[in-house]
Amino acid sequence: MQGPMAGVLHTLSFLLLAPVTLAGAYYALLAVVGLTSRRRSRQLPSGPPLRFAIVIPAHDEEDAIAETVISCGRLDYPPEQYTVFVIADNCTDRTARIASQLNCTVLERNDLTRRGKGFALAWGLEHISPLDPDAVIILDADCRLDGNALTEFAAHLTDGHDVLQANYTTSNSDASTVSYLAAVCNRLENELFYAPKSDLGLSVVLRGTGMVFSRRALACCPWSAGSIVEDSEHTVRLHEHGFAVKFIDRVRVRSPFPSSREQLAIQRTRWSGGNSRLAWIQALPLIWKGVRSRNYLLADLGWTLAVSLRSAMLMLVLMALTVTLLGRIVDEGPASRLLLCWSGGLFACCVLYFCVGAILVGLHPRHVGLLLRSPLSVVEFLGVTALATLGRGAKGWIRTPR
Repeated sequence: MQGPMAGVLHTLSFLLLAPVTLAGAYYALLAVVGLTSRRRSRQLPSGPPLRFAIVIPAHDEEDAIAETVISCGRLDYPPEQYTVFVIADNCTDRTARIASQLNCTVLERNDLTRRGKGFALAWGLEHISPLDPDAVIILDADCRLDGNALTEFAAHLTDGHDVLQANYTTSNSDASTVSYLAAVCNRLENELFYAPKSDLGLSVVLRGTGMVFSRRALACCPWSAGSIVEDSEHTVRLHEHGFAVKFIDRVRVRSPFPSSREQLAIQRTRWSGGNSRLAWIQALPLIWKGVRSRNYLLADLGWTLAVSLRSAMLMLVLMALTVTLLGRIVDEGPASRLLLCWSGGLFACCVLYFCVGAILVGLHPRHVGLLLRSPLSVVEFLGVTALATLGRGAKGWIRTPR
């Protein structure tokens, strides 16, 4: 029995390890580029300043909307060159009333059959486009932009980049182990994945907030995404229309991340489940289409969708480690030892990668304490991701509780 069983376990181990190793090599290359790159701030281009529309979709955000709109009024940019719009989407609270008392334009939408941020954006942009702004910025209702944001955006738009994505970061990394874990993963995603990808001219996926679209991009590829991962869905459409996303590392958009298990479960179920389904549907076709048309950006986008769920990659590594341990028990031959070393090495690389993220977030005493308590949150995080990947949980839009 040891021979056939060992053969099955060895084959399964290889099938798990091979793709994860390829993805790990991709992550390692990007991490090296991210850690060694030096980026400089851009200056406001000469000529008339670009005109921006800052669009804030909001559903029952009475507690956050005022501070967000007020913060937009403090941006270091000529105030006459940008307008703030609040899309009060199916609100049942005082969001519209509060926003209307501030220096912004309120657009109220009521459509219970088409619920969610994607539908609200499509509706709102139709109403704003006749005003003909040079570019539109999408900002979530609980986010804050850096003061230099519009200056940096204008410089990159003038350079010919039609779609930009700001560096989306957490504002509450020390609130709990859940928010700390999210902060570490987010820092890895921004600084060691998307920033180096953008530096290398590879594909970047929109993050949902801090997104910038030029007039040309909106005209050629109007917003029509309405799924629970509308940002990723729209990224695919943009690439198919020839628009790449430029990641702007030096502009941060800050938002509180989930700090409780309930918030984590709702948000990760939506993100992980939606992106997993999108990857299943789009990744291989995009890779194949990119190879056939010699469009490496499209092929890289498909690959990015396939490997961007770090929690899924970690689960595959843990599965491989478990299978190779079983293989070592039933067969002590050199193949079992090699596969066990292979899987163990990959797991060690995952731990090292996480530690780099922890260093980037900072190692002050509060963070160190959260780091030491994070293993349980990692297990919960993986559990939520596993259920979402398998299709468990809501497939429609559900607002993350504040």
